[in-house]
Amino acid sequence: MGSGHRRELGRAGALLTVVLAVVFVYALAATSPRAAAKDAPPVLVRFVAPAEGADAVIAHEALFGARVALAKGRPGDQPLPFEVALEQEPLPASGKATLAALKKWRKGTALVVAWLPAGRAQEWERAAAKAKVPLLVISPEPLTPSLDASRAVFWAGGAAAQDEALQALDYALTPLGMRRPLLVTDTAWGASVAGHTEFFHHVDQTPLGPTPLGAFVAAEHVGDTSEDGADGIVFFGSPAGAERLLSSLAKAGSELPVLLSTGTVSAAVPTFLAGEAKNAWAMEPNWFEDRTRTGAEDRYALGDAAEEAGRRVLPAMTRGHRVFLWVREALAAAGGGSAKQLVPALRALDRPGAAGKPVFEPWGHASLARFTLWRSEAVENMPACHERPATRVPIAGVPHVGFFSAQKYAWVPGTFHVYVRFTEGAKRTIEQDLLAIGLSTKGYEEDLEQRILDDLLGRVLSKLNRLFLRNPDGSGIPGVSYAISFSPQPPPDAAKGGRKWDVLIGGDDPVAGGRASGSTAKVFSTFIRRTMYVQHKLEPPLSAADRPHMTGTYVWDTSADANIRDGMVSSLVDGFSQAMALTGAHELGHLGGCGHDTVMPRSIMNVAEGAGLEFAWAEWAPDHVKLLEKRLKRVPAR
Repeated sequence: MGSGHRRELGRAGALLTVVLAVVFVYALAATSPRAAAKDAPPVLVRFVAPAEGADAVIAHEALFGARVALAKGRPGDQPLPFEVALEQEPLPASGKATLAALKKWRKGTALVVAWLPAGRAQEWERAAAKAKVPLLVISPEPLTPSLDASRAVFWAGGAAAQDEALQALDYALTPLGMRRPLLVTDTAWGASVAGHTEFFHHVDQTPLGPTPLGAFVAAEHVGDTSEDGADGIVFFGSPAGAERLLSSLAKAGSELPVLLSTGTVSAAVPTFLAGEAKNAWAMEPNWFEDRTRTGAEDRYALGDAAEEAGRRVLPAMTRGHRVFLWVREALAAAGGGSAKQLVPALRALDRPGAAGKPVFEPWGHASLARFTLWRSEAVENMPACHERPATRVPIAGVPHVGFFSAQKYAWVPGTFHVYVRFTEGAKRTIEQDLLAIGLSTKGYEEDLEQRILDDLLGRVLSKLNRLFLRNPDGSGIPGVSYAISFSPQPPPDAAKGGRKWDVLIGGDDPVAGGRASGSTAKVFSTFIRRTMYVQHKLEPPLSAADRPHMTGTYVWDTSADANIRDGMVSSLVDGFSQAMALTGAHELGHLGGCGHDTVMPRSIMNVAEGAGLEFAWAEWAPDHVKLLEKRLKRVPAR
């Protein structure tokens, strides 16, 4: 590295009865006495869920997975040396009742785990802080990020709103083919996700709306495919809303593709689960472990338990199972249920397969969440309501972070400005670099080559923002992000003197991918492509035939070979941008006073591990965090 995730609720209610029966049976197994101190009281974990409605159904799916995890653990795990009691609690009706319940539960409760309907997340995090009860929320609406290490509030419900918006538009374009997706919402959280699409839509994609679900259902043009209408629907909202949407589309005879947001592949959305939603898809989060061979082995017990109960494994079950494997591990490390030991144990959980990256980010959100696609219809010899194999989706689970112009990025007032650009004149080498790895048409398709340059720079900017803990669109996360912003434009006059850096991309060096001096970080793109990417060059090289792969017009599944080609083009651009962003961050670290690190394998400043560092788990070492905080500051907390 240089110097260095219709039949309203009558049908769902019947399913809930079955679920509750299964949960009760499984509770007996999960809370059976262990070979522990006979007189010691059990460690108590409370699971809070709505008592009725669509959210109750999906919450109990998560609870099923949770009980399996506590009872069985991972393959090879020893029984816990103490008993764990997992008790279900009804969701209090209001904020005042929530605080009262948490205060009542405070004594003797190790942890409260909650599945909350949309709109309740902030209420619960505030109440938990006041009651001083550790809280872990696993429903989709995110909690407020905070770097307070003593804060006992965690979230493992998926990915942040911006990441969901980004991935939703990626999937809407490929494989669903939506260029004019209509955004439909039924919750405030869903509307906030939809709002982020204003930045993330692709250059050839025009999102429409957002439109409230009630207005959409009441409109006469439901399912309209006229020339000026939508060519697909992306829904951000609740499981009950998802079922209402699918029912209205079915009644209208619509054939539009539909993409549903997190938390909708469930018995709570019976039309989707039964495979009756024509051309309907859904996004569900998985975590790093559940995308690996080891993760599959972890889930064997869940699959066996579901089969014994006559059920299938659904995403909420997998989520509950994964979260409670973490809880089980933390309880074991804490030696029981003391909050004083449990909260640090949760924060200390790591992922051996990700170079030890913590399970929870310093701001309390579960890390390494990615999305997988599910489809309602039975197609290609696959059953109704199935998860799409990784080989049948584009660059599985990795947000493209591109196909939108780099020119969208701008300096954020009050931040340290970084001007990122390709070198010019005699030192400009980016065109030759792209030619060497097959991403050039030798000038025959000039507009296509300009698209690649713009896309490449956009990805670099987005990834640099992520490495400095900002959102992928460059906006800051209050209390978390470094006060730094990246843009392809020169610093404006309003940028304070002494708070400006440059990143220059281009050129070569005999031994380094980058250099830093004064206020300039150099990224040697020729060194990077020569040492890392030329062996992965695109064969045959880019041509006019590849235009659909760079403009988002490729119709997915045209052929297996074309699918592979589409992935090769995008992944090569993405990989090259990743290496340049990591190198740029490394050199900027030097400008911020950070030296080299040879100890922490995830460290952005690690010169020994740098060439093989995975972008997804790259981060700043603790000593470097202090230096960057001093030089750059953090975005003020709200």
